[in-house]
Order: sequence, then C-alpha cells, then structure tokens
Amino acid sequence: MPQQFGKEDLECSVLDAWSGFLDGLDNSLRMLDERLSEAEEMSLEVTGEWAVAIEHLMDDLSNFVFSISEPRGSSEEYSKKIKRLRHRLHDYYVRFHSIKKGKGLQLAGQA
Repeated sequence: MPQQFGKEDLECSVLDAWSGFLDGLDNSLRMLDERLSEAEEMSLEVTGEWAVAIEHLMDDLSNFVFSISEPRGSSEEYSKKIKRLRHRLHDYYVRFHSIKKGKGLQLAGQA
C-alpha cells in the first residue's frame, strides 16, 4: 500500500529543496565574488578567455536567479534572499565590466 503524504509533508519537502537551491546559488555567487576579487588584484594576467568564462558563468547564474518563482507557503525571508541575490548579481556584472575595461579586454562580437 502506498505511503500517505499530507499537504504539510509535501510543502515541507518542497521548501527544504528550494532552500537548498537558494543556498547553492548563494554559494555560487560567493565563488564568483572571489574570482572577481582575484581578477581585480591581478595586473595583466586576466585574459580574454577568463572574461568569456566569467561572462558565461554570470549569464547562467542570472538565468537561475531571475527565473525563480517562489513556491507557495514560502516566507518573506525567502523573498528578501532572492532580492539580495539579484542585487549581488547585478553588482557583479558592474564589477566584471569595470575589470574588463580596466584590463583593456574585449569579448568576441564586441566592438
């Protein structure tokens, strides 16, 4: 006989998984911050290949962060965390473009 799940069990399971997903995004943004900080401290060692890889990473993270829809029953804390993730990612794009400009890098397809 199949195990019976209540609505609360299902919602709890979804919120736990969703919380883990947000924590993973937060950790990924922390690692991105570290890479940007390293690049800001380097002199001429930042390459076009590095810039392409970072830009692809930020685009992927942006797709994740900006496509999140909150599950029913999530708290205001989750909404605030999503907003913080979005603001951080925006700030990282600004830093990235500043690094590119400061290092004189241009990506393929950019004039």
